[in-house]
Amino acid sequence: MDTRRSARPCVAPAATLIALLATSCGGTDAAGSTTPVTVATSSTVGPVAATTATTWPVATATTAAPIEPIEEPSVRITIVYDNVVYDERLTGDWGFAAYIEYGDRVVLFDTGADAAILMNNMGLLGVDVDAIDVIVLSHHHHDHTGGLLGLLQETGITPAVYMPASFSAAIRDPVAALTTVVDVTDPVEIVPGIFTTGELGSGIIEQALVVDTDQGNVVVAGCSHPGIAAMVRRAQEVTGEGTALALGGFHLLSTAPDEIASLISELRDLGVQQVGPSHCTGEEAIVMFAEAYGDDYVESGVGRVIVVG
Repeated sequence: MDTRRSARPCVAPAATLIALLATSCGGTDAAGSTTPVTVATSSTVGPVAATTATTWPVATATTAAPIEPIEEPSVRITIVYDNVVYDERLTGDWGFAAYIEYGDRVVLFDTGADAAILMNNMGLLGVDVDAIDVIVLSHHHHDHTGGLLGLLQETGITPAVYMPASFSAAIRDPVAALTTVVDVTDPVEIVPGIFTTGELGSGIIEQALVVDTDQGNVVVAGCSHPGIAAMVRRAQEVTGEGTALALGGFHLLSTAPDEIASLISELRDLGVQQVGPSHCTGEEAIVMFAEAYGDDYVESGVGRVIVVG
């Protein structure tokens, strides 16, 4: 059936980086107690003011039953797939996925490259696969989409899958045969308080996830091919709020140190209070972010649990 729709200082971080690099962000593997880290709570960081008055029209998704916005929004993010390893019990592998709990809703952002690794990590972390309401894919690279079909087939879950409308039929159609596919072009409010930026970039098209909390928005990026600053800027336009935390892949493996320093300054100018770079960010860039942000650097990697709000 086709049911698609349009619509953190340390010179050597404790996390272990797997020495993998491929031109398309595709790669291979490696092999942590899991303690939630609370960041950007009211006792540490106040509400963030947006740095731009620009707004972006946002569509509202209609694939799930309507629910009321939560009154004091907070989000719990568990990194379930990453080549950066935070919890040594888990398997590291090139790719990214985050299990996001927001009120009574669960969103899986990206699915890594391998369904078996993804499901094994989720099992060890004790997250409920059956509770996933929505899956959002950032971009078409295999290290972000490769676990999807196996996850759906092995578990039988049928969450709506939000993917950029630019995805090829080779990716979209097998998913649409199993569950509802929502093709995303512009920003969409998936459930109250959780948005996608919509498609960004002119080369590799990508979307980021934006979660509204009482401390500001949280931007979760897969690889940031269009640039993490551009994604943060769009997130602020979509929500009208400043950014408490940006995390995920920042795609800086081949970026010169002076360019990384410039990006850090740009994110500071955008009011990004905390950062949690991992995946394709690169070890050098991660160290630079850790030194620049100090206590506001959030160490990330597979097994990290982050609570905002």
